[in-house]
Amino acid sequence: MLSALSILTLTFLMFFEIISRSLFNYSTLIADEYSGYLNVAIPLFGLAYTFKTEGFIKIKILYDKFSNNTKKMLDIISMVMGLFYSIILLYYISIMVLQSYRTGVKSLFISKTPLYIPQSIIVIGLIFLIMQIIISLITKVVEREQ
Repeated sequence: MLSALSILTLTFLMFFEIISRSLFNYSTLIADEYSGYLNVAIPLFGLAYTFKTEGFIKIKILYDKFSNNTKKMLDIISMVMGLFYSIILLYYISIMVLQSYRTGVKSLFISKTPLYIPQSIIVIGLIFLIMQIIISLITKVVEREQ
């Protein structure tokens, strides 16, 4: 949902910038900067959905040769590894965002956007991904026990 909203916002921003430059010789002066932020938001907000729908890359040529029990065990192991990595990444990205907030770092563009705001997109995307991994992990463990 947030990924789709980011795409719509990006589309509107670019459309508005093109029209305002073409017809009125006026620029928003923020379109380049904010389109960059939105281009980061699109995949990050889509991580949890991609994980839920099993859209991440698997080596199917090997995976398909395993029994269902082995597949479930491999899925659990990969989810635990993904969860571990995502939590570590969230920790360090959160430190970066807090440092940006505390030091008042702002973008170099005319908008002088406080950088903790666009950096928070990464934190939100990782939180959604971690929650989805936990849900999928619990589901897979319950399935395996049955």
